[in-house]
Amino acid sequence: MSRRSGKRSGSDQGLGDRARDGRALSEPWEAEALALSIALQEAGHFTAQEWSAALGAEIRRPGPGDGAAEANGSSQNLLNALERLVCDKNLVDREGLRARRREWEDAYRNTPHGQPVKLADADEQG
Repeated sequence: MSRRSGKRSGSDQGLGDRARDGRALSEPWEAEALALSIALQEAGHFTAQEWSAALGAEIRRPGPGDGAAEANGSSQNLLNALERLVCDKNLVDREGLRARRREWEDAYRNTPHGQPVKLADADEQG
């Protein structure tokens, strides 16, 4: 943010409050998604350049507001980019991804407050 104008400079646009308090990620799932993207790169499923391009495309994807990704949607951009990339690379199919998302949604809706969310088949596997 420019001290003179009170407006954001190009270097911190879109980072929201996190840029001001120094945190890049605010929730554990965000770190896990980023770590997963790194693990998939290290395993050779996609390159750092492909990841960068996918994340950049997601950030530029028109949003509901001003035609660009919302500032507070940066974590969602990370997740959306990862989901698109793993589908594009045929690591998972889109219907399988949608089904898993529904399973998680059902699980967290049916989990008592304060308890860990668990998927039924994950519990069965042990």
